[in-house]
Amino acid sequence: KTNPPAGQHIAVSSQPFVARQTLIVRNGLRFRSRHDISVVGVGYKSPAFPLATYLDELARLLFEELHI
Repeated sequence: KTNPPAGQHIAVSSQPFVARQTLIVRNGLRFRSRHDISVVGVGYKSPAFPLATYLDELARLLFEELHI
């Protein structure tokens, strides 16, 4: 939704992407001054990925955390 109501919301993804994608949603809400919305990330366990995928996801998470 482009204008979600205030309250608690869920961001659904899968591991190992839940943390970064939840952070992206939170940063987007903060950028739009939507402090009346809280987001919780949830996700199921995915099949095993190569180590490179986990390292790439960690790098993306750190970039997103430090970018804003």
